Amino acid sequence: DNNGITGWTRVGTTAYYSQCEGDATPDQPNLPPNSTWLMQVTIVSSQISTVEDLRVLSPSGHIPVERYASFAAAIDTLGGGPPVSLYIGGGVRVTASIIIPANIHLAFSVNGRLRIASGITVTYRGSCNNWPLSRHFDTQTAVVDSTGHMVFSRNCAALYPQWWGAVPSNSESDASANTYAMKKMADSARRSVYANIIITPGIYYFGVQYWVGATQDAALRYAGRAYQPEYVLRFIEGIPGNACTNCEITITGYGATLRRIAGFRYGSFDPVTQAAVASSDTTFQAHGGDGIIEITAPAKFIVRGLTIDGNRANVTLGGLWGGAYEIGGSAIVVYGSLLTRLEDLVLTLNLSDGITKGTTTLDETDPFRNFVISNVRSTYNARHGMAAVCGKGLFISNSSFNF
Repeated sequence: DNNGITGWTRVGTTAYYSQCEGDATPDQPNLPPNSTWLMQVTIVSSQISTVEDLRVLSPSGHIPVERYASFAAAIDTLGGGPPVSLYIGGGVRVTASIIIPANIHLAFSVNGRLRIASGITVTYRGSCNNWPLSRHFDTQTAVVDSTGHMVFSRNCAALYPQWWGAVPSNSESDASANTYAMKKMADSARRSVYANIIITPGIYYFGVQYWVGATQDAALRYAGRAYQPEYVLRFIEGIPGNACTNCEITITGYGATLRRIAGFRYGSFDPVTQAAVASSDTTFQAHGGDGIIEITAPAKFIVRGLTIDGNRANVTLGGLWGGAYEIGGSAIVVYGSLLTRLEDLVLTLNLSDGITKGTTTLDETDPFRNFVISNVRSTYNARHGMAAVCGKGLFISNSSFNF
């Protein structure tokens, strides 16, 4: 029985599980019946020469990813076996798309991070329990996003923007980090189809805005406008492989405020000199983003507990805007959602509407698409408290609007 060890199950070239059932060996203590212990076994001349306990090599009994030749090798060795915790203590590069099965729990340290290459997707089917509120995934740092994607299963109870680098610091210096983190978190939520996003209490400044400049540089992707913002929480149709059709997304942010930075440009500006000008030429447009939360997918959404502050008193206004020449800048925009619930929100000082609700194609034969607003205060926004265009199934209670 190999020195008293019975019930071996081979799960890889060097990794074995053993049901020890109280047996003692020179390499491990007594274990209670039916317990599982992960070991590395060395075989010499067809005989077991050493049995090494892997759990002592990292905190709390986790197996360190460094034990394996690569991240992919760790997943290949451990996947499909009994539940196991893989410890990510530092930066780990992922250069090929991979599915992490549900038996593997990724255990991050505060400095643990998956550095996923551009175009690569990591599908994680395990739990996200006990992940620190620190960055665990890379995000873009410039106009072009060169990072890969995370897809989660329902085993991950919640997503937090801190995992992508958000900082609720009440400091404008963190606006870029917060914008990119929220954008990348929304990308993961869309790809995961089901997601429960929790934005923890604090003030998150946002507001990345690109100056296209005189050349209308195609690398900026936004040719046709003088200034274009980076979108924040966007759930839309038409993104290849990421359309959010039939998504179920909940965003909860009690105690959290999303606030636009001061100096954000809005209106019309000369794309070369950056001077404010009166022009309805869209190439002079400084856009505010359609919505800080933008929903145009046939899916189900709940947004609750947030304050969204457009900080319009401190933006840099350009020339002609409004009326027939409308520029995006609302707090929440919803087109085409199957079910929307907006609850316990404060939407104030935004550059256009507090809520923009509509649909692009609707007639009397379409079914109800319930849009429920409860305990929402949408006040002192630059255009409407709510602009409701078309639709059946609008229910409002205990809410207030002005302009």
